[in-house]
Amino acid sequence: MFRSREDSLLRKMLRNFVETEMIPVEKKRMANGKVPQEISTTLRSKLFAEGYLGNGIGDLESLSAYSSLTVYEELHRSLLGFLGAGVVDGAEPMNLVSSDWSSDTLKEGVYPVTNVTWCETIPVENGVVVSGSFSAIGDENCQWYWIDSKQVLINRSSPGVRVLTREGIGILDVSEVHLDKVHGQKINSNKDLNNEKNPQLVFMYLQLAAGAVGSSLRAIEEAVEFTKTRVTFGKPLSDRQAIQWKLADASVTVQGARLSLFESAVSLEQDPSNENLQAIAKLSAADAVQVAISIFDDIIQIFGGKGYSQYFWIEEAFRNLLGYQAILNSSEVYKAVGERIKHQKKLFSNLAEIK
Repeated sequence: MFRSREDSLLRKMLRNFVETEMIPVEKKRMANGKVPQEISTTLRSKLFAEGYLGNGIGDLESLSAYSSLTVYEELHRSLLGFLGAGVVDGAEPMNLVSSDWSSDTLKEGVYPVTNVTWCETIPVENGVVVSGSFSAIGDENCQWYWIDSKQVLINRSSPGVRVLTREGIGILDVSEVHLDKVHGQKINSNKDLNNEKNPQLVFMYLQLAAGAVGSSLRAIEEAVEFTKTRVTFGKPLSDRQAIQWKLADASVTVQGARLSLFESAVSLEQDPSNENLQAIAKLSAADAVQVAISIFDDIIQIFGGKGYSQYFWIEEAFRNLLGYQAILNSSEVYKAVGERIKHQKKLFSNLAEIK
């Protein structure tokens, strides 16, 4: 179901692109912390020219579901493949929300907020006054925050906005944003960012989760090679049963999560409006990211002090995955699907509809 000559060729070409074009740049970036804009633009242009990125994140038309997830899985073998790192624009998810904001606003960077602690709005002439506190994903290029539950757009430069970026979160900066009577723009959106009836958004979750899996696979492969050369107490780590079990468990677990993602993607491609399939896809994505975070936690310990070094890609990838966890809002996904099961008594009212 998942294997074809074309898909194998696609994976081979992407793997070569990542190893020759992206990882060398990743290593240079880690020395000064930034990727020059011209390099990011060049990499994106090459990927779009080859058709690897289709029409962007959440695309359900130009690439098959399997091929699209393969692309994101392979690109995430490099830090540059993470959302907002240069290859995939961090503002692209906002293109999935149909609204009347301008293209210039999108170019300036619009990022959805997550984990709203509290938020109050007061309607005023030409907008709304907002006070509240929430978390947001996005780097210093983020100029706008989108509060989906209130349908309000906030300019980061507005008086009363206080942003506290958590140090060391990596490419996917996570900031605490506090608003004190900030004037915002009321936007009439035709799609709810968290509405599971938006198949493109659900497919974006699958793509990001596939990326988490791809990053985990690279981490496991490098850990295996590391244990062969790292000697402790006269024996390589690879000879120690506890390490063998840890790596074996990681390999099995990540492959299970991977197969679940691809199964969900193919099923969703066949019936994008099926809410049951969308619920399953969300669960698969949330599970895959949780699995990736757990695997990275173990891999970092295997590498010892090196694993915690800020100049080692695994440490930064781990922190970026925490950003993905915030984007998917895993705990809310589990609660939402749980409520769905509770009201329907069973997730599939008709098993035949997902065949």
